[in-house]
Amino acid sequence: MEEKLKIAKAFHDCKSKAIKEINVCFHPNCNEKSINSHILQKNGILSSIAEDGHVTEMQISKYNETEHFFKKVGLNKAFSFNCFCKTHDTELFKTIELEEIDFSNYRNLLLFTLRTVYNEKFRKLVNVSMYKCLITNHSELFDINILKGMLSQENLGITDLEKTENVIWKDLNNGSESYVFKVREISKKDICLSAFYNYETSLELQQYIRKHHKDKEDVTDIFVNIFPYKSKSIFM
Repeated sequence: MEEKLKIAKAFHDCKSKAIKEINVCFHPNCNEKSINSHILQKNGILSSIAEDGHVTEMQISKYNETEHFFKKVGLNKAFSFNCFCKTHDTELFKTIELEEIDFSNYRNLLLFTLRTVYNEKFRKLVNVSMYKCLITNHSELFDINILKGMLSQENLGITDLEKTENVIWKDLNNGSESYVFKVREISKKDICLSAFYNYETSLELQQYIRKHHKDKEDVTDIFVNIFPYKSKSIFM
């Protein structure tokens, strides 16, 4: 039991330190301090499903009795992470936060996607810093080879995300359209979801590696957003 508590504390301390270290705006041409940004806007989306200023958020902890669990979180912290500086967070997203949202507009849909990508990048950057901290400061508590393997996988994931990130910024800056979006209105559901995954299955990627002796250079990104908007929910 004492060993488990030490592991949990080391994990918590390194993760908290890693989160604090990521504090620069993610915009490619900015080095200003980032602020707490919501993946989906606080006013009009998250607020529409809140009760007493809180929403229920799924969280993950390897050291809880249940790894996946639900917890009430205040609106200021829910579905948020350090992403953009105040200027870019306000100016870049004003057409989907301060105006009536036009869901037929490609740029608007891309802006929803950008935060989805950056939330995943933020999570992976936190993991990279956390694993390095555990390897350096708590090697006696963990299998170092396993941590190094996880660190390598997260770095590969960041490299893949940066390719996607570059395509999105190219579209935003040049007016090009590299992705295909489908948007549906569905009956209102009191849920917000923002995620992405690869179209290729893990098995297909493993088969590619065995056949070609290298990782697949390009995978197909699928981005998914579901959130309430006015009297309906948007499935993007």
